[in-house]
Amino acid sequence: MYTVMQLSRELLTRRAGDFDSESIFTLNLRKIGVRLSRVLNECTNVKSLDLSLNGLRSLKLPDGKRLNPMSQLKYLNLSHNLLTNLDSLPVLKRLETLHLEGNLIQDVKALEPLKEACPRLKHLYLQTVHEGQPNPVCKEKEYVSIVSGMFPLLCSLDGMRIKFKYSLFRLQEKILEHEQKRKTEFEVLRGERKEEEKKSALGPVKLVSKEAMENLDMEIMDLKGEIEICKAILR
Repeated sequence: MYTVMQLSRELLTRRAGDFDSESIFTLNLRKIGVRLSRVLNECTNVKSLDLSLNGLRSLKLPDGKRLNPMSQLKYLNLSHNLLTNLDSLPVLKRLETLHLEGNLIQDVKALEPLKEACPRLKHLYLQTVHEGQPNPVCKEKEYVSIVSGMFPLLCSLDGMRIKFKYSLFRLQEKILEHEQKRKTEFEVLRGERKEEEKKSALGPVKLVSKEAMENLDMEIMDLKGEIEICKAILR
């Protein structure tokens, strides 16, 4: 349940610690039950805006109009609201980072407005890096490849660099899978070798799948390498 608070000029300057709206560069309106109003249009120089945890269903003003373009904004946090689409998003030509985790965005079509509104988008969050608070769209098949393909400048999705095949928190899982696979194959090969030794008059025979074992070892090393790179990025 959210307590509704009308956004006023006094509230803006008090929250930002500035004397006038045009002097505001960073604005934190997190979790105060705020409802947008025209006074936000006066913040023409704001670069970072946090509107998370406000129960917002739309970014439109009470009269149904959109906010003016926010030409300086680079960081916008809209996480943990009630947004189902982004049709009400104002033009944000310089926006680079957008947090949307914990909303109700159902499918990739709902992300289409971002392509025009945020042409410089580099970092998009639709769930946390731990894969928590996901929007329903995150459950779609090929979610990562589809979303990353929509935004040509996108560098990271949900806190992970686009080029990585797995998220950081699934890499360890994949390593364990590979190591178990290696152990299983080794046991199978050892059993095969014993059978061959029994049949062969020439004595012990070599493992026939040494190359397969080496390939598995390389995959494990690659996955561990990705974990270290991801950890360095997230520091």
